[in-house]
Amino acid sequence: MSKIEKVASATQTSLKLRPLSALFSVDSSLKEDAPAFATATSIKPRMPLSDCFSDDLWPKEDAATWDSPPRSETEDITQQIAKLVRKLGIQSLEGNRVASKLTPSQVTTVLLRLKSKAELSLLFFKWLKMQQWFSHTTYTYCTMISILMETKIYRPAEELVKDVAVDGARDSLSNIVETLVKVCSERKFKTLCEVLDLLLRTYANAGMIEEAHETFQRMKVLGLKPNCRSCNKFLVALRKANKAEFALGFFLETLELEIDPNEYSFSIISDALCRKGKVEEAAKFLSEMKGRGFEPNVYAYNALIEWYTNRGDVTGAFCVLEGFWAEGILPNVSSYTFLIKELCNLGNLDEAERVLKEMQEKGVDPDVVVYTLLISAHGKAGDMRKAFALYDKILTTGLVPTVFTYSVLINGLCKLGQMDAVKMILHEMQSKGINPNEVTYNTLIDGHCKKGMMEEAFKLQEEMVKKGFSPNIFTYNSMMDGLCKTGRSKEAKSIFNTMLKKGLCSDTVTLTILIDIYCKEGDVEKARKILSQMLQMALAPNDVTYNTLIYGYCKNGLVEEALKLKDEMAEKGFIPDVFTYTSLIHGFNSVDKLDKANELFEEMGERGLVPNIVTYTAMISSLSKHGKVQEGLKLYDEMVERGIIPDDHTYNALIGGLYRSEIAQ
Repeated sequence: MSKIEKVASATQTSLKLRPLSALFSVDSSLKEDAPAFATATSIKPRMPLSDCFSDDLWPKEDAATWDSPPRSETEDITQQIAKLVRKLGIQSLEGNRVASKLTPSQVTTVLLRLKSKAELSLLFFKWLKMQQWFSHTTYTYCTMISILMETKIYRPAEELVKDVAVDGARDSLSNIVETLVKVCSERKFKTLCEVLDLLLRTYANAGMIEEAHETFQRMKVLGLKPNCRSCNKFLVALRKANKAEFALGFFLETLELEIDPNEYSFSIISDALCRKGKVEEAAKFLSEMKGRGFEPNVYAYNALIEWYTNRGDVTGAFCVLEGFWAEGILPNVSSYTFLIKELCNLGNLDEAERVLKEMQEKGVDPDVVVYTLLISAHGKAGDMRKAFALYDKILTTGLVPTVFTYSVLINGLCKLGQMDAVKMILHEMQSKGINPNEVTYNTLIDGHCKKGMMEEAFKLQEEMVKKGFSPNIFTYNSMMDGLCKTGRSKEAKSIFNTMLKKGLCSDTVTLTILIDIYCKEGDVEKARKILSQMLQMALAPNDVTYNTLIYGYCKNGLVEEALKLKDEMAEKGFIPDVFTYTSLIHGFNSVDKLDKANELFEEMGERGLVPNIVTYTAMISSLSKHGKVQEGLKLYDEMVERGIIPDDHTYNALIGGLYRSEIAQ
């Protein structure tokens, strides 16, 4: 057992593994068709073509036309039309009364007479398609498709197959296949395999799985086999439909038909199995393919790494990566990208940097995606020095930053409130010919709103619209929050109404901002109603929602109600944090309930929460007001020991307490 198989086996519930061909069975309801043409080949027919289809399946009028010898009059008409088209072009048929009376049988004959100039035949076909008095039959479609394939004019052939199989002129698969067989047999075309291959691929591209598989089965009956390209298209369609077992069964069937897979084939199967959580089967599949003499490439194994990282299992992903070397497979940039991305998501930036160094030592050059992921992570952590060092590496290595690279740099600077630096980066970005996208504009608007620079935010929104980007829920939430925090509640509510008029649905963030607005206006009853509405709308309030309402209640003196909200918050699974306790402590101090404030302060410590400067200042202020200056000084010493730097409010509280103490003495 390979190292990768062992990793997969240890991660999943152990299964009694049988040979792959027995493990998976093809869905019997889908056992029928498949697509591809460029290198489709023939295998020995299992029965004569004439025995494959019954004559009574054919439309009566068409059958009579096909089997009857052409009459001289018909020959004259079709010959005249063909000559006219050759000499004067398609436009010569406009208003031609003879042309307007052509039957499907005669049209077929004209198409064949023009076969030596297939482009003319196609123009004639398309001209008829635009005429109201004529409707192409499946037979005329199949004739035209066969002519195009015979003369290797593939693109128009693909369009016509899509038209007759999937789009406007859609006919049943059965009739299409039988008609193609009849056309190729009667007209001596040698392209039946290629056309059916194309039909299979067309169905696969359209996600018509049953039809694609039926085409594959009919090709088998006819002694034909599709090429690898079309089989891969069908495998992709099965993967999209989440039919991993069916995909594996189909793949094994193609091996039995000696249709050689390529590297892409293995990666599709591996990815399909991993998407269904069958990572053990994926590892076994790749191992078995190596045992058969095939060489699955790095992309097939990357699917295993992606599966582990998507589930936050970095250890499993590292084990697969180590197994690469044992299997003689060289990791590529994607192998490392999955790992770095997940490490960044987990906030483990030191390990992400170590992986970056390792990939470089192994001779794998990081691309702009890898650097951008790391820039984003350092920006979120507030380390813009490191973020810009990575940005410099992008430039010095000759890579080109993307709009996403600049957007994450802008986001990091906005979080730190460095708006002048934001302008510089935006200017550099545009000077390189990279224009802001929707994400960039939303980041800029949010940054300016958080900084209270509302006029600049409005200008950016106008510019965004002029550039063709529509403001979304994130845009409006940022604007509402910025207006609320700058005391412009009326305008914030106006933004909310605009959002509703445009048909955008409120989310948890939107309604939390509304709660904040009403709390600041002193209308806590309205704020509480919005919380109730959220629950009715199946919009789950989050910890920010509860903290906002608790703060609003405390600000308005409703401390007991705020305390009940803390309990409700805990019942909903949200853990009260420093902000929750600080709001409550400040609230109880405001109504001169120092004992309850002290109780909450002690409870914070018991829960392992470290008070911040606001918490300490609130407690020191309250103790000072109640003449407990010494206790206030003790808290002051404690906060300094913890590395929390006092501010003006802290000093004012202490000085006020000392002053009152001296007067009292």
